[in-house]
Amino acid sequence: MIRGCDGTMKEEKQCTDCAQSHDCKAMYRRLGESVSPPVAGRSFVAFLMPVIVFAAGIAVCEGIFKRIIEQRQLRAMVGSVISAGLVIGWILICRGRARCDRDVVQKGEQRSKQRPD
Repeated sequence: MIRGCDGTMKEEKQCTDCAQSHDCKAMYRRLGESVSPPVAGRSFVAFLMPVIVFAAGIAVCEGIFKRIIEQRQLRAMVGSVISAGLVIGWILICRGRARCDRDVVQKGEQRSKQRPD
């Protein structure tokens, strides 16, 4: 069942002839009842932030080295190398934090197994 544009529930015609409609509906029902934490924030930090850190690093380096380095190609290369270092640092910090979070969760699970209820 899907909600139509007029707000009424309409049966989707594709599912009526499908042999797997029961399994498909059960899977989506289980996904809807999932209690797992959202991943939008983590995927933003993992995929978009390194690009933002790199671009910001290049912009800052361009502003700083504009007075010091006359050649534009050399200035771009130095900015790129420094920005790449910043991105690597960002990734290492994120990996270290994720490892610490995982260790805390694992220690909590071990403690809960040791406690008699």
